[in-house]
Amino acid sequence: ALAEAGIDTRFMYTDPGAKTAATVAAIDPDGRRRCAHTPGATTNFTAQDFDWAAIAQDLAQRQGNEPVFLHFGSVFLMPGFDGPATAAVLQQARRLGMQTTLDVCWDASGRWAADLLPALPSCDFIFPNEAEARELTGRRQPEEMVQWFLDQGVKTAVGKLGPAGCLVKSATESVRVPGFAVDVVDATGAGDAFAGGFLAGQVWQWDLEKTARFACALAAISVP
Repeated sequence: ALAEAGIDTRFMYTDPGAKTAATVAAIDPDGRRRCAHTPGATTNFTAQDFDWAAIAQDLAQRQGNEPVFLHFGSVFLMPGFDGPATAAVLQQARRLGMQTTLDVCWDASGRWAADLLPALPSCDFIFPNEAEARELTGRRQPEEMVQWFLDQGVKTAVGKLGPAGCLVKSATESVRVPGFAVDVVDATGAGDAFAGGFLAGQVWQWDLEKTARFACALAAISVP
């Protein structure tokens, strides 16, 4: 199905001995979810699973000046990769000229910043939601949360604030974009839609405000 959609699957591989990870989400009347997760093949994923020579060759063959991102959307759900291994991979991606981005999930282990801190100096963009950022930073206000990430070395921190939109902050810019008013049925995947939209805007080299507004729009249309 991915190949039929035009997605390059050359760097994907399967593990016939591993099960697919599964998540059951219980949705409350406000569209918020509570998830029960069973890990599968994600537990086998490590930093050794990158074919850097092939990636470098692919980058060398690209045309144009659009930025290329290495994005991880499930930090804290990959126990063989989370921690120093994440940092090593981000550093190698940067050496090859890619930008690096992280989106986190709820950390059931409760380690939070202890596992994430090594990777932050090599992270260009990070996309925590408000609850995740609260656990990671120990801060309560969005402005303080995003500043904490900058203080740890992240270039641009993007706080996802649900119906309130988002707050984006770098060393030189601070952008607050309100959310769109929609009737929420199921918020599952809204954060992923947001991150995808944000990265698309950056690939298209939009400014941060336009990028953030587009990301909020994609999140909004994913929840009704």
